[in-house]
Amino acid sequence: MKYFLTIFSAFLFWTASLSAQTDQDPGVEDSYIHASDLPLVGVGHPFRLIYSVGNNGNDPITGVAPDNIVFTIQLHKASPAVGGVVTVNGLDALSGTLLDYFDFVYNDAQKLYTATQKPAVVFPDITSVALPAGLQINAVVTGLSTSGSDFSIGATLTLTPPAGSTGNNTANDIGEIFANTLSILPVTLSEFSGVVNNCNVALTWTTTLENKFSHFDLEYSENGIDFITVKTIPSKQSATGSNYQLTYPQTTATGYYRLKMVDIDGTYSYSNKVLQFRTSCNDNRITLFPNPVVNDRTTITGLPAGSIIQIHHVDGKLVNTLKPAQSVYQINMERYARGTYIITVISENKAFKNFKVVKQ
Repeated sequence: MKYFLTIFSAFLFWTASLSAQTDQDPGVEDSYIHASDLPLVGVGHPFRLIYSVGNNGNDPITGVAPDNIVFTIQLHKASPAVGGVVTVNGLDALSGTLLDYFDFVYNDAQKLYTATQKPAVVFPDITSVALPAGLQINAVVTGLSTSGSDFSIGATLTLTPPAGSTGNNTANDIGEIFANTLSILPVTLSEFSGVVNNCNVALTWTTTLENKFSHFDLEYSENGIDFITVKTIPSKQSATGSNYQLTYPQTTATGYYRLKMVDIDGTYSYSNKVLQFRTSCNDNRITLFPNPVVNDRTTITGLPAGSIIQIHHVDGKLVNTLKPAQSVYQINMERYARGTYIITVISENKAFKNFKVVKQ
């Protein structure tokens, strides 16, 4: 797979008529795409946009109208995402300390965030320093570059200082971060669908091109956010495309499915479509309690014979694999760091039950 990538940050100029009150200079301190998310390799590729807003003036900004900071963030060829899945509720894709100082709204039709400084909230009295952590937007690529000079995947932040600001540096009132993703995809997916058959979901998908393509990972989720790989399907290596079929036993009432398409060099993209299926088959035999974990321990009951328990951190890293000898098993999480984990019960080489567990 060949791709071309260039990153740049540009500052444009905004002019305004400012009255002489206090020496305040809010501005965009930094803007970038998280380095570990680069290069962007195609539609469905998740990435993180980072913005920091600071105060280069000598006085705090109180956040009382008309002295409010307002800024907008316009996404380009991207959409906000939760766990790599596009969401129309863009607020779910936000994190960072700026949430403590600004009220955000999101317009899905325009892919536009609008942030207004909260009333009576004082912006820290700092000089040439940005607020810690700033703002993170989790997003996915929704459009490819059209040429080698098309740097239009990313976002633009436009900041409007308070009306009473003086000495405002207009050069930092706009911050842009764009990337180029011009790539020959290893596989072209033309169809991805499925039907419910009793307690099973029969999945089918079709490709029209497989070029230096390695395999598919079928990923499954009970909530549409936390996905795990439940099956790996090798490529048929067909230059004209292939048909694939797979039946998966869905043991929960609701299940979500997506395809991760992996090139031979390890780069990957996701299917544009996430499938959701509902069945009347809700396996209530396997239970986990308590959750959140109490005294560093939680217990799983109803385990099938020969089960394996896998514990992953929420970021996907495998933490531990356990082989219980009985149908009831207590998990000691004393040595685990605080956070969220995905505990998976595997039976007959299939992911049988997933639990999202919190250790406080």
